[in-house]
Amino acid sequence: MKEVRRIAQLANDYTRSMGIGLSPCYLPQTGKPSFDLEDNEMEIGLGHHGEPGIEKTTIRTAKETVQVIMKNILKEGLYQSDDEVVVLVNGLGATSQMELYIINKEVDAILNENNIKTYKSYIGNFITSMEMGGFSVTLMKVDETLKSCIDHPVDCPNFKEV
Repeated sequence: MKEVRRIAQLANDYTRSMGIGLSPCYLPQTGKPSFDLEDNEMEIGLGHHGEPGIEKTTIRTAKETVQVIMKNILKEGLYQSDDEVVVLVNGLGATSQMELYIINKEVDAILNENNIKTYKSYIGNFITSMEMGGFSVTLMKVDETLKSCIDHPVDCPNFKEV
């Protein structure tokens, strides 16, 4: 049990994430949006459940948006040149797979500029908020222990990797 806790804490310590909200989900019990955005706005740092982010701003290009996210993730100094990371580009429910791949391309470019290597990438709708528009980018620095966990076969209802 101590070993499981140690590895889980290591994964947590090595992980950073940030999301962008482009449109709210509508709550089934009320029919009302989970938060408000104007037609030309996006919210940076928004939580999966509509928790307020750090800034509302005008909608930007995918490249500009990913630059903002990655700047915030990388400024903490956790990820250094020659580190390896697992990348998770997660749709919040209403963002197409094609758009998520465009986001991943921009994330990969920034990682390459910083000489950070991608060990694996996961792109899709893993943690959604109904039909919310937007996405999140998560990086996890990996060592040999975390690589062995990431590489372990898994088969569950919403995720399969063998």
